[in-house]
Amino acid sequence: MAIVSAVAEIMIPRTDTPGAIDVGVPGFIDLMLKDVYTQKDRERYLAGAAEFDAAAQGEQGKKFVTLESAQQVAHVRKFHDAAVVEESRLHRPHAHLQRPFILMTKELTLLGFFTSQVGATQVLQYVAVPGSYHACVPLEQAGNGKTWAVQPGIAF
Repeated sequence: MAIVSAVAEIMIPRTDTPGAIDVGVPGFIDLMLKDVYTQKDRERYLAGAAEFDAAAQGEQGKKFVTLESAQQVAHVRKFHDAAVVEESRLHRPHAHLQRPFILMTKELTLLGFFTSQVGATQVLQYVAVPGSYHACVPLEQAGNGKTWAVQPGIAF
């Protein structure tokens, strides 16, 4: 959980809005792994987290969570960039991907953050029942420069 928390906070740090840890993303990821993912995917995720930590120990001589902030960011970036390159090299449809730890963590972090109350209301804008329709207006006029949390007309 400490590794997941550190990675999630690197991906969405606290700025002028709360970060991933502030909105409970690590707990969300834990819940998703327990309640949604298959046992095989959970085991792959946990094995990937262990490999991620082992790589930090091998390169830096310390566990990932004990590295300095800049070293943690560099480690996450290295793993992330390599995973993105590998995934694009494979050219497989997303439904068939067995994403590595870092990309699964990224997906779950983004999902957990932007579906949280903070993510949907403070970072994105959300109106449960929007008012009048104004077509073809610049984003700055339509929502104070923020993207909408839910786009009208898109069914989920």
